[in-house]
Amino acid sequence: MSAYYHELLNILGLTSNQFLLIMVGASVLINIILFFWNIGQQVGIKKLKKQYAHLMRGNKDVDLEHLILTKFEDVESMQNVMEQHEGMMEQLREDMKTGFSKSGLVRYDAFDAMAGNLSFALALLDKNNDGFLLNVLYGREGCYTYIKEINNGESEIELSNEEQDAVDLAVNQEEE
Repeated sequence: MSAYYHELLNILGLTSNQFLLIMVGASVLINIILFFWNIGQQVGIKKLKKQYAHLMRGNKDVDLEHLILTKFEDVESMQNVMEQHEGMMEQLREDMKTGFSKSGLVRYDAFDAMAGNLSFALALLDKNNDGFLLNVLYGREGCYTYIKEINNGESEIELSNEEQDAVDLAVNQEEE
């Protein structure tokens, strides 16, 4: 053995056999520690494998992969339904352009002897200001109803002041 080795043993106060015994003991101790650490790791891995198998099996023996794929199919189905609804909504928007969306109502007394504003002019127009004007005259002898066509906010037939006010109210109405 080298002189350095003998000098080290002298400093430690050990013989060659004692040093060998210490080295063997340390090696055995390290191997025992590693053995138990390895057993602990194997137990942990087994536990993780069991949890993973349970997770993949799912609840009540439902396959998690099948469940996820089913959810993806549901999402795709919902996207298709949403696209159909968007198409229907666009069609409704187009249809609403021709429906009456603006109105103007003016109540008045048609005859001097009558009170209570029982007569009225009602304008119903679409977004293009096309529609009709309904004028109802209420008097002692009866009730008379007149209708006039409105195109682009104008009538081909002359309008009374009340009728024109009703059309103006409808034309100038804010669209939502």
